[in-house]
Amino acid sequence: MKIKEIFKLFLIYFIAHGLSLGLAYAQFYDDILFLNWDNNVLISLEKQKNQILDHQLYLILFLKSLKPEIFVLLSFFLFFFSALVFNKIVNTFYLIKKETGYLLTVFYLILPFGLIKFSFIIIYYLLCMFFFLLGWYFIIRSRLLSLFFFFLSFNMQSLLVLYSLPIISYFYHKKKNQLFSVKEFFFFLIRKIDLLILPFIFFFIKFFFYKGTGHYENYNTIYEIRSLILGPILQFLDLFRNNLSIGFLILGFLSAYLILKYILTPLGSYKNKNNLNILIVITGIIGSLFPYWVVGHVPSFVSYTSRHQLLLLISMPLFIFFLFNSLKNKNIKISITLIIALSLSINFKIYSDYYIEYLKQKKFITYIGNNKDLFSNNNVIIMNDKIKNATVTYPNNNNSAYNNGIFKSILNNEKNFVININEVNDYINGKLDYKFNSINLASQHKRQNNNNFILFTIESDGYLKYNFSHKFIFF
Repeated sequence: MKIKEIFKLFLIYFIAHGLSLGLAYAQFYDDILFLNWDNNVLISLEKQKNQILDHQLYLILFLKSLKPEIFVLLSFFLFFFSALVFNKIVNTFYLIKKETGYLLTVFYLILPFGLIKFSFIIIYYLLCMFFFLLGWYFIIRSRLLSLFFFFLSFNMQSLLVLYSLPIISYFYHKKKNQLFSVKEFFFFLIRKIDLLILPFIFFFIKFFFYKGTGHYENYNTIYEIRSLILGPILQFLDLFRNNLSIGFLILGFLSAYLILKYILTPLGSYKNKNNLNILIVITGIIGSLFPYWVVGHVPSFVSYTSRHQLLLLISMPLFIFFLFNSLKNKNIKISITLIIALSLSINFKIYSDYYIEYLKQKKFITYIGNNKDLFSNNNVIIMNDKIKNATVTYPNNNNSAYNNGIFKSILNNEKNFVININEVNDYINGKLDYKFNSINLASQHKRQNNNNFILFTIESDGYLKYNFSHKFIFF
């Protein structure tokens, strides 16, 4: 691509995701843990993952030493650079026009999947995706570099399944026609035996020599047929969880209109005959979803599970392109407009939800900071948050750790233990004592007769207006 084309691509990217840069100082999900764990705790937990080529630990320690705006910018540009590699891949492996490859790259950048990808802990997964795409790019240029980058990427183990996509794409690229032959594919794999056995070598080494221990023992190793049945159903139902307001739809369509009028190539340039085999499309979609369904996860638009959508950014543009080939030219124009507009609308909506939660988090932190003397003791904080955010949701089994982390970030100690209002009896009966440790950021908390129980209430006084209050309660 020329510099002008790259600049336009970045401009579209910035329109789609620029709002994420305003969340540099926000802490959501596992960011709260990683940024507030002491380094010795972090190192111990990362070593329990027992990763091959343990570069994640060193990356996290390096990023943790940087200011938040720096690592957010690093992840923001890392994903954009991966899009440039993606553009090279689709233009090389598929018989499409240059303009079509450009459009697929736009889809890769703006589709509303994995919108927490610019958070601290997701940088590593973006890096693995970047390695994966580099491995794919080099597959016909340097076999050694291809194997090296693919091997590095497999530490994001869901890529072991999506690896089938570059393999089948490489087969069709060499074959030069769209007919599938089992015999030809078999001999292709024999000739490319090193590419064939690479994921099996990684899996063998990981399973027998690098098993997770301690906190990560049996992590994502329980596979159930039941999950494969329920997964597609829950995946379909997740499409109805995103409630778009008219305002975000108007903003999305207006942005799409401006992009299509002033930035993108005329829509008529994207008409193509069907030259993308359906086997490639099916392989990509299944490879993006199967590794999560099989362990009971459902890639979702909300909560931390949105990180499981990342692989769809690679496969979904190919799926969309395949569908385009069955449409008339005028319908392709309408479809492109709708996809861009809806993607931007969902992006704006989800980033807005995160920003609203961030405003609440900032005011929450200010309130605690103004009452440091009260909250510096060995307290049990009963959280009664009456303001629910449909997008930013936390797993019930980990709420204590996340809230404890917020308190530690302000008070610089682990004396407080935060529970939900429905966990009071569990605390009193000792069912939560196993969480009084450094992993849950409560290593200094002790059960005592004189524990202070503080009911902390968060209520709304109107749109973006929050009321924080606390009171001591006795049992």
